[in-house]
Amino acid sequence: MREFKRERIKPTELVIANITTTQGEIYWKSKEEEVYTVTYTQNSYDTVEQTLDSVLIAKDSITGKYIYSAKITNLNPDTEYLFNIKTDKFSWDQITHLKTRATTKVLNLPKFVQGESQPRQLVLIKTDNGNYIKNTQEHGTWLIEQSTQDYSLITYATYTLKNNAKKESNTKFDFSPSPTYAQNNSTTIDPDNVTTLKLERGTNFIQIPIFLDKQSRKIFSARELIQFSDNTILSIGLFRNDTWEEIVINENGKIYGEDFNLIAGEAYMFITKENIHLQVIEGAYSPDLNVDNFKGWNLVPASIFNYSSLTTRDILQDEDYLSITQTALWNNNRCSFEYTIENTSSAILGETIPLSIQKGLFVKIPY
Repeated sequence: MREFKRERIKPTELVIANITTTQGEIYWKSKEEEVYTVTYTQNSYDTVEQTLDSVLIAKDSITGKYIYSAKITNLNPDTEYLFNIKTDKFSWDQITHLKTRATTKVLNLPKFVQGESQPRQLVLIKTDNGNYIKNTQEHGTWLIEQSTQDYSLITYATYTLKNNAKKESNTKFDFSPSPTYAQNNSTTIDPDNVTTLKLERGTNFIQIPIFLDKQSRKIFSARELIQFSDNTILSIGLFRNDTWEEIVINENGKIYGEDFNLIAGEAYMFITKENIHLQVIEGAYSPDLNVDNFKGWNLVPASIFNYSSLTTRDILQDEDYLSITQTALWNNNRCSFEYTIENTSSAILGETIPLSIQKGLFVKIPY
């Protein structure tokens, strides 16, 4: 009986996916619901074993198998890690390798591969530089950052929101509908605080306010804002720890990528095909961000520096931000980034750029 149980809950169809410089995700399936723990070490010589709990994210509506995942964070770039999946009673000889990506040295606008599948699926995209697992949500599209069109795609799992809303064995599936699907427009609007935000044609990095539709209702998500713009907005993205953590793109009226909530006060990339004016709620939005918690290149709102630093040079010379060694601001006219760098001798090199040029800027924090 014990061996039967052991085989029923053995992790199968294990996939390592969505690897960045600082994190990676592990997915697997089981015939029964179980509580799993993931243990990992930096390499085979590392005697310090780290542990984290897994998350039951869905139940496959076709096979009936349970889908689990675990996200390992705070990793070092270009480093190999070994991990194993176990329960409090069972373990299996399934030591698996995960290697993080190398650091990003130079910033570039993202290049993507996108596609369509069925709604409410987890799709596995295999590429020459790693695997991706993406949620097609209610819209049935996916998006990955990739410079080549060479990839293969299979359906990893199919789920329903109905199944994921109920509890089984007192465990709720950790899968939520997309922001647009789950929203409710209950925001009370003060008309005195409503104003207009202009986005210039091309690429903008801005600290966002709260966006409103024509009925002065709050726009919650990136996908919803693109649709409201009559497809004038081509892309919205958030860049953290050397990767586009959240991004959607609009190609010929079709929106690709996992939808996400827009957080007032955060800095996002907006790409537009022409100038656009958007109705917004004016206000002083202060995101809870600490740059010391970031690694590599990060897009951050200029307001976190309290505007005491008026230029990129001032940021690098500010004793409150000693962790920052480089800044980069986008020049829309040149279609390129302009850098300010503090070298190992504390000399400031490159451009000295006013923060008023863009309300969102990139800062680099060494690993």
